[in-house]
Amino acid sequence: LEDAAVELREYMVERHGGRKVIRFYLEDERQLMQSQVWQTLLNAASVHTGVGTEGDALTWACSQVSYDMREEFDGTTHYITFVIDEMICYTTREQEQELNQKVEQILQELDLDGKSDYEKTFAIYDYVCKNAVYSEKALTGELEAGTREYYNNFSSYGILVNGEGVCQGFCNAMYRLLLEAGVENRIVAGDDHGWNIVKLGDQYY
Repeated sequence: LEDAAVELREYMVERHGGRKVIRFYLEDERQLMQSQVWQTLLNAASVHTGVGTEGDALTWACSQVSYDMREEFDGTTHYITFVIDEMICYTTREQEQELNQKVEQILQELDLDGKSDYEKTFAIYDYVCKNAVYSEKALTGELEAGTREYYNNFSSYGILVNGEGVCQGFCNAMYRLLLEAGVENRIVAGDDHGWNIVKLGDQYY
C-alpha cells in the first residue's frame, strides 16, 4: 500500500489526469467494497507530509475520478489492480507550474527569513486577504460547473494567480504558502466550509 500510495501521490502532484494502473495488496479477511479500497489508497497517498503540494492539498485537489478495480482474494489477502481512467483536478499541469513560480515570487516579496512563525503567518494571511476576493460566482451558478474557470475557484491557483476563489481555494493557498515558509498547518472542513489550523508554538489556532 505504501508504494502504491507514493505512485498515486506522484500521479496527482504532477496532474497527469490520464490512464494510470496501480497494483498493491491488502491483508484483510473481510470482503472489501471498491469505494472502501479506493478511499484507503487515496488516504495513504494524501497523508500529511509537510510539503505544500502534497498532503491536504491533494485531498482537495480533484473534482472527480473514474476508475475500475480488479481483485483476487485468497481469504486473507486482496490482490488489487486499480485502473484510473481519468482524474479531473481543479488545476492543470501547466497551471501548477505557473503557480509554483507565483508562490516563489510571493515568498520572496514577503521576505520572511528570520521572522517568527506568528509573523510569517500574519504576513501571509495579510497578503492573501489583500490580493484575493471571495468568488460568489462559483457558488451561485453564474459559472458553468465543470469549466476551467469554475474549477480554478477551488484551487490555490484561483486565489494566488487569478485573485479569487471560494474557501477551498483560500485554504489551499494558505496551506501551500505557510508550509513553504516553514509554518506547520492543516486544512480542516465542516459540512460546507473549510479553514486552516496553524501551529504556533505548541498549539494549533
